[in-house]
Parts: sequence; structure tokens; C-alpha cells
Amino acid sequence: MATTAITIRVDQKLKKEAEELFDSIGINTTTAITMFLKAAVRQNAIPFRLVGAPKYSEETLAALREAEEISRHPEAYARYKTAEELTEDILKAAETSEDYHV
Repeated sequence: MATTAITIRVDQKLKKEAEELFDSIGINTTTAITMFLKAAVRQNAIPFRLVGAPKYSEETLAALREAEEISRHPEAYARYKTAEELTEDILKAAETSEDYHV
């Protein structure tokens, strides 16, 4: 069977990591790519599951938005050097709030 060359561009780090992986299981990159192509043709599909971006709960999305807000405006939020400082602040807030009980 005649062979042909395929040229692809990938990130240098990715190539190195892939080569290390393939070497650890006793194959080279050409063999790994050939295995991928044969599996794709045999299955008539990409031979692994492709999924979209993760779906987050509303609670997680709210936390992500809050983290983004904090990172954009860190000056608007308290910062603590120790857990003890944080605990003191929480306890002070609890003393002055009717809705907050520790």
C-alpha cells in the first residue's frame, strides 16, 4: 500500500507531551495518528466523544460572575492576611446583624 505525507501544525509543548506519551506506550506519533485515522474511518465518526462547553448550575454561574466582579474591582472587597482576621470580621458582622448568626 502506497503511503502519503500529512503535514500538521501543533503547539510545540503539545507535540512534546504527545511524543512522551506515545513513547511511554511504545508507539510513535505517526502510528498514533494512523490509529486515529483508521478508527475514524472504521467508525465513520470521530473516535471519541465530543462535548460542548460545560453547563453550570445557576449557583455556579453566579459564583463565577461574582469572582469576575471581584477580580475587576478588588479595591471594593475586603482582603485578609490570615484566617484569624477573616474570622474576626465575620464575628463583628454577626454582632451587628440581626440576620446573621454564628
